Amino acid sequence: MVKVMKEEYRFPRIAASATDQKYTRILEPQPCRITEVHTTGGSSTNYDVYIYDEEDYDNINLIYSKTGVNLESHERLSKGAFTHNSEKRYIFFLINNNDSGNPLDLKVKIVYELVETE
Repeated sequence: MVKVMKEEYRFPRIAASATDQKYTRILEPQPCRITEVHTTGGSSTNYDVYIYDEEDYDNINLIYSKTGVNLESHERLSKGAFTHNSEKRYIFFLINNNDSGNPLDLKVKIVYELVETE
């Protein structure tokens, strides 16, 4: 039986036109497979969300990205995004608010399944 879990993250208000905002959040337990990502951006009508499994913020560690989001996004990942950071149990967010007139009050909800290791 697969154990499904949910985690919700709220981020500090991000000013209009602010880019490259980096945040670290705990995602436990790992390893896990992310199956859904839901975002709500408050009044911002154009923002990007990138999720990484390492703090390097490079493409090899990118496990999810959604760009040009208008207010909110709800996405089921058909294959799931696998994450395994056995040392620290963290995931890393890079967020851009591309809206020049509105701040971003971002909330991200992640649905994930535990992955059994032997």
